[in-house]
Parts: sequence; C-alpha cells; structure tokens
Amino acid sequence: MTHETYIRAVPGSRDAVVLIHGIAGTPRHFDFLIPLIPESWNIYNLLLPGHGSDVRAFGKSSMEQWKQYVSDALDNICAQADRVIVVGHSMGTLFAIDNAISRPQIQKLFLLAVPLCPFVRPKTMAASVALATGSKGNQTANAMKNASSVTLTTRFWEYGTWTPRLLELLRECDRIKKLLPRLTCPTVAFQSRYDELVAYRSKEYLAQNPYITCITLYGSGHFVYYPHDKEQIMTHFEAVFRDT
Repeated sequence: MTHETYIRAVPGSRDAVVLIHGIAGTPRHFDFLIPLIPESWNIYNLLLPGHGSDVRAFGKSSMEQWKQYVSDALDNICAQADRVIVVGHSMGTLFAIDNAISRPQIQKLFLLAVPLCPFVRPKTMAASVALATGSKGNQTANAMKNASSVTLTTRFWEYGTWTPRLLELLRECDRIKKLLPRLTCPTVAFQSRYDELVAYRSKEYLAQNPYITCITLYGSGHFVYYPHDKEQIMTHFEAVFRDT
C-alpha cells in the first residue's frame, strides 16, 4: 500500500477539502470518503512529515513540524479558496480545530476520533507489544498495522525515538481541549464508544460547544469502521456539502 499526499486540483474552483490523518497514520484512512467529495471541489489529502517511511524517520519528525506543515498548507489553500472544509482523524482533528479558530475560510469541520482525553486500553498495549515483537494473530495489532503509514520493525529498541512524539501529542491534546470553547465553526464529530486510544469522556468536552454535533459510534474503534457506522459517517459527510 502506498502512502502519499493526494491532490485533485479543479481549474477555477474556489472550494477545497483538506484531509489530515492521525499520528503514524495515513491519507488512506480517508479512502472511503474521497469518492463522496463533489467533483467541483479541490482535494488536498495530506501526508505529514516523517510519515510514509520507517520507524527512524518518524522518530526524527516532531509535533512542531507537523503543525507547521498543516499551517503552511492551509495558508496556501485558504489564499486561493472561498470555502474550505477540513476533515481530520485523531491527531489530525487537533490541527483542524486549531486552524479553524483563526481561519474564516474554514467553514466546516468533519472530525473522527477527537483525542481530547487519550486513553490506552490494555488490549491496545498488548497489540503494541505484538507489533514490536512480530507476533501474529492479534486482531487489534493487525488493525493498527493496516492503519499506519510507518513501516514497522521488530527491532523494538528503535521505538524509543517515539517517546518524545507521544509526549508532544499528549501536550497538544491538553492544549486543544482548553482552546475548544473558542471554536465557532460548524463541526460534526464522531467518537467511538470503545475507541482503543481515546477515552469516551472526550465527547463530554465536545458536547459543551454548541457548534459541535457529536455522534457516537457503538460498533467501531479507532482504526476500523464497522459497515453500519461507516454508512452513518458517509451519510453525514455527504450532507456537509449539501448544506455548504
């Protein structure tokens, strides 16, 4: 599977959709949504720095690089667009919220798994160990591997370089949680009841903002959407464009 930025530029269009994946994630996470974007809209499905390569390349990247990359991309896109919709998954939702607060061109947000309260379930820890040691047969580990753009390794000591990145993510989650009341952009957010990495109490913070419509997914997790939930996400995504 290839992991790379995807851009569709429509001549004369001043409408744009920007999609931002999560930490260690991939633009491929949004494959099921791309066909639903109207043909008249530009698409910018981003691959963040340090992603799409190996464990060491990821460890050498940083939160500041990721944030700057998204900010620079949105600077260029918003300079050429009248209407921008930002779609985010996990860490990408934090960047979406942060930028929507200061950019009037961003008219709507569509968010999946907003990690305001990160929480690692025991099964997720076990899956991480399985990935690092090359063990097979763990369903959660397989889902995590398929959702990652980083080529994993059984040289588990190389993951030590990930610790600063994860600490940076925790700090960013806390920062955005405090900024959330300032968001006035109409937003749809989907939170999985049994997310492997995000505590369900994140929804409580989202629900306090009147501009956010928060929807619970009861069958899906952080990485994989069950058919009924995926259909629900797709239905709401199509409605974003009808109402824009």
